[in-house]
Amino acid sequence: MARQDPILRGLVCPYCKIETVIVTKRGSKFRQCPQCSASVKCHPGTETAMGAVASIEHRRLRYEAHRWFDAIWKNKLKKSRFNAYSWLSLKLRMNKDAVHFSQMDEKDCLRAIEICRNLIQEKAPDLFQRMNQQDNPRMESGRQKFPDSQSEKNSV
Repeated sequence: MARQDPILRGLVCPYCKIETVIVTKRGSKFRQCPQCSASVKCHPGTETAMGAVASIEHRRLRYEAHRWFDAIWKNKLKKSRFNAYSWLSLKLRMNKDAVHFSQMDEKDCLRAIEICRNLIQEKAPDLFQRMNQQDNPRMESGRQKFPDSQSEKNSV
């Protein structure tokens, strides 16, 4: 079962395959790899990781995927958060219980971003434009470019 996997639970680094340690940063606890510094935040008041440890770039992708996904249910493009997760699980061809951004690898995060962006672009073009113009403070200044249309996708 996925929840018992030590990597998905943040107990073992997926890159170095060594046990993570608890560190405290700015009053919050994290699980961190002592070798490569990949990390994941712990649930408040616990030492239980919110998911698998990840590199900085991977954490940025998780954040971006969540940002686009949250815009779908918060702007009522799907009936509910539950419905949005069900929809995304079908689009990703994943079991609904396995659709957790904190457990997605980089490839799945990129697929989720593309799927969510495409829905928002189709159903709410004004929202799509606003989200594209927003500066995401967690992304590097050279924010990753995602195709805006079918024609751009074909040229990539």
